[in-house]
Amino acid sequence: MHIKRIKAIIKNYLDGTNSATEKKALDSWLSSVEKLPIPHTPTDLHDIKKAIWAGIENQHITNDARPMTKRIILWPALGAAVALIVIGFFAVRNTDRGPHTFTTGKGESKTIELVDGSVVTLQENTQLIVADDFEKLADRNVRLVEGEAFFRVHRNPERPFRVAGSGMQTEVLGTSFIIRTSIKDAAWSIWVKSGKVRVSKPTKASETYTLWANDSLTYALDNDQIGWVDREFDGSMVLSFKENNLEQIAETIADRYGVVLTIENGLERKHKFSGEFQSDQPLDEILDMICLATGTQQIKNGNTIMLRSSIPQQ
Repeated sequence: MHIKRIKAIIKNYLDGTNSATEKKALDSWLSSVEKLPIPHTPTDLHDIKKAIWAGIENQHITNDARPMTKRIILWPALGAAVALIVIGFFAVRNTDRGPHTFTTGKGESKTIELVDGSVVTLQENTQLIVADDFEKLADRNVRLVEGEAFFRVHRNPERPFRVAGSGMQTEVLGTSFIIRTSIKDAAWSIWVKSGKVRVSKPTKASETYTLWANDSLTYALDNDQIGWVDREFDGSMVLSFKENNLEQIAETIADRYGVVLTIENGLERKHKFSGEFQSDQPLDEILDMICLATGTQQIKNGNTIMLRSSIPQQ
């Protein structure tokens, strides 16, 4: 990895501006670095730590006339830190083997950002498997084992995105769509929100069906029957409110997104809100709209969000 790229990743991590992939890699390394076989003696590690701290202290010095010796200390320290990061990255990449499985339980929703920039929202009781070589192969392969997922695929004509499962196989270049699969009911369905997809049966790859925006298709596994639906999907993934108070809204959002959403005392039933949001809208965007309409603001603390009045108390 190029030294400038590593420096940029470190800086972004400290600034909190990493991509999801970079943050995951760094967090994974930081949590396991003590277990990694770093090729340094205890004395070496002690000296490296001292050099790193010396570098951190020196970066606060902004006077151009500072002694040259203090300037020199920073780069060995940074070099040592970069060396440890490189070791960590290689260790994480070498130990992170096998497919990645994402699951949700009852009443739980989860949004996943894949390394190619595609975003998948899993609804309750859903299992998605992402190939371990997803980033390397010519085809981007995932498997929807069970449940319902909304895919917003990053366009890349050179690397088709394929969704396998117990029903039809789906291939896209860049679009958004919902797939439902139920092993229990032996049923599979797809609704295309935007773009174009091509689906086929696992046993008859040459028999393909092309779907455009708002097209829907169903497949019954038990009798091998294909069905076209001449209407938009039933919209069960749309988040809809009609004259709901903040207490009701908080309960719905908490169940859908798996967060803890609390309301400031006295505001639970003071405001009501009506509106509809698409399944691919980020939670922050949804809360911003609700706050704007109800005169509140969101305060985040980890996985906990609080809605409180945005009007200063008298």
